[in-house]
Amino acid sequence: MTTFLPSHSRKAMTMADAVRSWLQNLFFEKSPEFCMWEMTVIKADRYDWQKQTKMLPGFSPAQHKLWCQCWENIVLIDIHHFPLWEKGVHDTLQQHFPVLMRIFSHYTKGISGIDSAADALEMELEEFHDFVKDAKIETRMINFTMMTNVFAKANASNTAEAFEQRMRERRNTTVVSEQEGAKFAEERNKPISPKKGAFPDVFLDKEGEMDTKKMNQGPRAKPDNRLTLTEFLSCMVRISFLRANPKHGQYDNKAKLVELPGCLKKMLEEVLIPNAKQDMSSLFREEIAQDSEVQAVFEEYREKLTYYYNEVNQLTALKGKADNKLSMETWMDICRGYLHFAKRKGLKHMEKSKTSGKAGEGGGLGEGAFVGDCTVMRESDITGDERCKEKFTCRLSTLEAKYAFLNSQSLEQMAAGDASDSDNMATLDYDEFLECVARCARDKYGEIKLMSLADGVRGVIQNILGEKSDEAVIRDATYIHAERYDAEKETKPLKGESQKDLEKWLACWERMEIMDVHLWPTWEKEVHDILHPLFKELQLIFLAYTRSISEDSAEDAMEMSMDEFHDFVVDVGLETKQYKFEQMQNQFIKANANNIAQVHAQRRDLKRDTGSKAHDKPEWAREGRLGGTAKIKASNEGSQMGGAHNTAYKGGYAMEMQDAKKDQELGLNEFLNMMIRIAFWRANPTFGLHGSKAEVVPVAQALSTLLNEVILPRAKRENSAAFKQKEMQDPKLIAVLDTYKPKLKEWYDKKVSDDSEGPRMGIISDKLGFDEWLRVLDRQDIVGEWEVEQMSEITGDESTKGNIKCRLSIPTCKNAFMDSQSVDQLTVGQADAVSDQAVLDFDEWMECIARIATAKYSALKQLDAAGKVRCFLQNFFGEATEEEVMRVATYIRAVRYDLAESQPLKDESPEEHAAFLAEFKQLTLDGLYGFPLWEAEVHDLLHANFRELASIFRGYCKSLGEGSSDESAKTMDLEEFHDF
Repeated sequence: MTTFLPSHSRKAMTMADAVRSWLQNLFFEKSPEFCMWEMTVIKADRYDWQKQTKMLPGFSPAQHKLWCQCWENIVLIDIHHFPLWEKGVHDTLQQHFPVLMRIFSHYTKGISGIDSAADALEMELEEFHDFVKDAKIETRMINFTMMTNVFAKANASNTAEAFEQRMRERRNTTVVSEQEGAKFAEERNKPISPKKGAFPDVFLDKEGEMDTKKMNQGPRAKPDNRLTLTEFLSCMVRISFLRANPKHGQYDNKAKLVELPGCLKKMLEEVLIPNAKQDMSSLFREEIAQDSEVQAVFEEYREKLTYYYNEVNQLTALKGKADNKLSMETWMDICRGYLHFAKRKGLKHMEKSKTSGKAGEGGGLGEGAFVGDCTVMRESDITGDERCKEKFTCRLSTLEAKYAFLNSQSLEQMAAGDASDSDNMATLDYDEFLECVARCARDKYGEIKLMSLADGVRGVIQNILGEKSDEAVIRDATYIHAERYDAEKETKPLKGESQKDLEKWLACWERMEIMDVHLWPTWEKEVHDILHPLFKELQLIFLAYTRSISEDSAEDAMEMSMDEFHDFVVDVGLETKQYKFEQMQNQFIKANANNIAQVHAQRRDLKRDTGSKAHDKPEWAREGRLGGTAKIKASNEGSQMGGAHNTAYKGGYAMEMQDAKKDQELGLNEFLNMMIRIAFWRANPTFGLHGSKAEVVPVAQALSTLLNEVILPRAKRENSAAFKQKEMQDPKLIAVLDTYKPKLKEWYDKKVSDDSEGPRMGIISDKLGFDEWLRVLDRQDIVGEWEVEQMSEITGDESTKGNIKCRLSIPTCKNAFMDSQSVDQLTVGQADAVSDQAVLDFDEWMECIARIATAKYSALKQLDAAGKVRCFLQNFFGEATEEEVMRVATYIRAVRYDLAESQPLKDESPEEHAAFLAEFKQLTLDGLYGFPLWEAEVHDLLHANFRELASIFRGYCKSLGEGSSDESAKTMDLEEFHDF
């Protein structure tokens, strides 16, 4: 009673306390030592967190509940001056609990050993080491080695028991004996802690000794070397105190003690929180929730994903347990390609198949593994696009797939104590599964800048559902699309252009396969607009060079051979110093190829990988993908305006190859195709060569220059239209044709109705064919060469010294046949033997006759076109031979003097005038040179001097011995003429 206690500011016992203690001793309720200990022990009030802890602003109910669980289980009893600072530490930790929870979550997902979802919810020593380094909480005196002791102490399951043991050791043995007596029976054969700790659980046998056999058996044999969230918070409190008081407890320590919670608050706010990494998974969760594009993708695939998610969970659920949540083990098996789920036709549910990866093949991944990496070359609609050199790589590691799984769970599901694989934090519900998909999309396709998060999410979903491979996803997402020019919809008729002309141009444009020309189709509209106004003139140029003398058929005369192309090149001066005819031949061959579109597609296909090809549509479903169909030269395929003919071929591929070999000529569309190609290469002869730095001239600019500056000013034109506009409008020629029209019509109808030779030639038509007409000309000997002597009525005519020749050749007849057809009938493709451009109707045939007639008798300058046509028709119908008509036509006639025009002279009587005429009529002068050109002049001269000449004649006729009545006196003999 006299002992003073400074700690209590009072004496040890009052009289009442002493009496109570003596009575307890008397009745053996307590020993004197225990009574003294009880009265002198220093007590401190604990913080009643259950009553005083309130939910802070910004905390969710789940977060607040988790905090309460952590504080309830946290062990701080052995820290200096506990529990004086308990409320302060509670408030400090609660204030920073969300941040500390994110930090703990980030470092628990380290690479050191995530074998299960439960492992990722606790912090190993290596992960703790990463945390210490990142947070920079080491000091000069407190390094990581010392912190490992704190790690072990915070992780120990018997910290409270150990502390109590040390306290008991300081007490009086009698006091301790009385405290332990009541509890010994309860503690007998019971582990000190139900949790596996840093130290092995201790078991007591019946004698109270440690049972080491039981201690080393079963799951308890594995030590707990990981921190839970509660233990992590305890560790932070201990480290903060140790950092602030590194020499606390040492003999030479003279530093002022830095109390909790001040040192904890300082470490958290100034060191740990600013430096440590945090689990920001919640930010990503908010990001995708606000991303309308991602949500649209989820909505698009919601039905498929829901079905897939439910089916997978049902097929992988443990027996007797169907919580309909996705476990980490199942997710990783799917990612590695070990588990496959597919729905067969006719079945309601999916079927599961399981495989295992083979060593050395893809790192042990199964077929169709979701994880891994791949590289894809970029593709483009644009030919020669430089951007196609870009490579895109996607990669998703197994660890990233695990992280995606773990980060997709809300931190509010985190447990304060030990985790198991069946916890909410270790499984994914449907919404968390969608978030996991989005995280995988970010990690897998995030390196590809051209793919948005929504594109990546769609790609991952397609990967999981087996709709597309990684390669196909990247290809489609990075594909460079180029808008094609829709000529059929956007082309407007030019001024003065008929609908028929427009349709012909569009048919030609559609068949031009130019997709392999540099940067197609970016220049497509420009080239279209350049060619469209010049189309008619280019047709005339094309026809001028296709109708050479070497053509064997009408269809050949509508196409340009290599020799004809050479003539064209020479005429327009197409060659340059760097671009010669030899190089142009390559463009001729390429423009003439049947499979430009197929070869172009094949080249693009060779650059692609098998993965991206596997999900392509089949060939039959990709009709028209390249904007044009394959050209089959053997048929017209409806390209001809006004007539179409489809020809069936036997022999399949072999026949196609045979036709391709025969086709060595250009149609109109191929000619224009070639002009585009030549224009580009003529303007860019060094394009594609290594080291070439020349600026590339665009295709449209090169084509415009070539056409307007080279071809149009110099090329020949087809001029058959001039004959139509001039000769065929001549009234006299039309009159001749009208005269013979009934005969011509009768012959034409009879000829075209006779198909006796049609089946043998493979041609049946109701119009006159090219070969048929040439056979007619040959059989009737209308073709050939004729020569007649020039005849004249003028004696000694100098112009009669030569002969007149007329000639008609087969090539001339061929040209006449082709020229008689309208240019409008020229097809854009290859013609056949019965297309409109290879046959003549009746009106065209009459024009053909007129052309042949004028050509045949072109040497007869004396005849006009009508006369030549008349002569030809006389030959055709056998009315006259060529010689006869030539003689008649070329005979030089002279006008004789008409004696009826002779009038009596002024002083001449009618009798005298009649006598003169009688004498003049008897004159034979046709043997004199130039007769009868001078006949009138001689008549007038003789008439004027007839009297004198008659008198002179009579004077010499009467020689000696002749009387006036004698007959001899009326004639002049040679002697008399000699005298004269």
